[in-house]
Amino acid sequence: FRQFEEPLGSYQLRSIDWSPTASNFIVGASSPQARLYDRDGKEVCTLMRGDMYLRDLRNTRGHVAALTCVRWHPTEALTIATASEDSTLRTWDVEVASKRDDKRSLDPNSGQTRALPVRDARGQRTAVT
Repeated sequence: FRQFEEPLGSYQLRSIDWSPTASNFIVGASSPQARLYDRDGKEVCTLMRGDMYLRDLRNTRGHVAALTCVRWHPTEALTIATASEDSTLRTWDVEVASKRDDKRSLDPNSGQTRALPVRDARGQRTAVT
């Protein structure tokens, strides 16, 4: 078995989920970026971080606050959902995200397929858990 020395740095681990095929797993920490690993523990990619200066969070390509949960779609092996304290739920295409060039941090083709803002009964933004 492989041992991680500190895969998330100083961030708190909040969520882990295996893909339906058990070939990859996704790790969500108290950072805005989830990390995808293969089953041997090698990092495949890091999901894109959003632009915190945009007011409408649907227009940014990634989370701007700490993640609260990461989950694989139960039947679609290439789809991930992430939830965050920034009041959004986002879905990602793993195949596109893993091909993204990390050196171009503003690449619009981040793999994100949808961003859903979450509001409470009074219409206020609320953290997604």
